[in-house]
Amino acid sequence: MDLTLSLISHRFLTNFLPVSGELVTPAVDGRPQELESAIKNLFLSSLIVVLGTSSAIAEVSFSGYGRFGLFYDEGNDDETRLDQRFRLNLDGRTETDGGVAFAARLRIQSDDKRGGSAGTAGFNAPRFTVAYSGLRLQVGNISGAFDDDETVFYSGYEPGLTEPIAQNSTFQGPIVEYDSTGKGVSGVSLLYKTDNFQIMGNYNGDHDGDTGSEFAKTYEIGAGYDFGPISLAAAYGNQDNGSDEVWYYVLNAFGSVGDLDYSLFFGDDDVGKKTSYGISGRYQVGAVTQIIASFAGGGADDLSEAFGVGVRHDLGAGVSLRGMVGQNEDGDTIADMGAHFNF
Repeated sequence: MDLTLSLISHRFLTNFLPVSGELVTPAVDGRPQELESAIKNLFLSSLIVVLGTSSAIAEVSFSGYGRFGLFYDEGNDDETRLDQRFRLNLDGRTETDGGVAFAARLRIQSDDKRGGSAGTAGFNAPRFTVAYSGLRLQVGNISGAFDDDETVFYSGYEPGLTEPIAQNSTFQGPIVEYDSTGKGVSGVSLLYKTDNFQIMGNYNGDHDGDTGSEFAKTYEIGAGYDFGPISLAAAYGNQDNGSDEVWYYVLNAFGSVGDLDYSLFFGDDDVGKKTSYGISGRYQVGAVTQIIASFAGGGADDLSEAFGVGVRHDLGAGVSLRGMVGQNEDGDTIADMGAHFNF
């Protein structure tokens, strides 16, 4: 971006400032323009130079992905529908002379509606970050100790374009999650990590009268240790909405054996009041193809076992073809297929 701004500003300046330094006004239809117009253009070129200079102090970046394809669920009235999602992350970052990083993220996301029509895109609530060495503080629309993947590998490996099956599909703990399309919990989290050890906690209040479980007072804590071929992690949470208080916890082990990446999940919660368990894995077939599978069992009595197996084929440049078939926790057959591309 700096090079582009410099080239644009150079073009403006050479139009209005010749080698002698005397201000001239370009002719239009054989007549000189008004001096005022020339000054306005000169001011604009100066502003571009300033913006180009300031971009070296702070960084603004864009990233995200798009996906589109077909989704099948025998439990829906419209069993087959189009699936589509657009996600754009806007990240701003700067760093003090002492090495303390300050950052903020906004997300724009559009998802298809249940009937298959496209939804409109909008901003979610921001998340603010302060980080130094192994410490990271986040405020606002945070991910909690379960959702952040810094300690427990909560979802594991999820097959398919829409990733509808995870190793935690039968777990019903009301974890704190980053909200891609809304305001989130407006909480605070603190992470400390070294090369092998991670510990994280988060807290959010009840938002002064807002109702709904997503606004209930919640705290979570998680920790993990990387032993090399295997990592072990655990997380515990407690939520109090003023009338009910529930607890939930997860134990997790994950690692790699040759071309196979795996994750084991065990959880219990005071919502379904039953233990849940799961396993997921990803196997590399050749250089560009992966087979991904996930299974979840246990949980509340009204839940079925959830399982799925899928294929992901990399086309290069962040583009992949993905698909899966399986059964969700409602006992319905599901499947999807389509294209996913990162940018």
